[in-house]
Amino acid sequence: MNWLRHVLSGVHAELAQTPIRRTVMDARSGRPGPFRTTPRDLTLVNALKSDHRKLLEIHARIGRLMSERRYIDIPGQLIALRMRLETHVLTENVRLYAFLEHLFQGDSGRLAELAELRADTNAVLLAVLKFVKQHRRTTFDESSLFTFAETYTQIGALLARHMAREERDLYRLYPLA
Repeated sequence: MNWLRHVLSGVHAELAQTPIRRTVMDARSGRPGPFRTTPRDLTLVNALKSDHRKLLEIHARIGRLMSERRYIDIPGQLIALRMRLETHVLTENVRLYAFLEHLFQGDSGRLAELAELRADTNAVLLAVLKFVKQHRRTTFDESSLFTFAETYTQIGALLARHMAREERDLYRLYPLA
């Protein structure tokens, strides 16, 4: 917090010393009161599940482009996949994990579960980023198409497995999900 005070010196220093206080539903008691983290968003879980469907739609679109031999359109869809997943993971980190870590701050078991789920999410993100980087400039021939198709299938299975786990294990932790 000291570095923030230093950066926001002068007129903004007073603001930097004052924690943000909102009157929202307190996660532990369910009553209105001061809450010092991201407030619970009743639409968040549905929005994240919608992201999952959109990610799988983009992945399926890439498969259709491959089967239709429209290879020139694949790089744009790879970029769309990357951007959608990066945005999704950022949303989870900022809005979901921050809330849940605050909610479970005294529960080491739940915090360990959250850390494991977050690590899994980051591993999936890195795998997709590697896939996109590897193939966004591919000139498709028989050899590269075989490698691409094999990796594409693996990425699809990885995404589907991870999303099912998030919806089963992570999103249920969000109050009133």
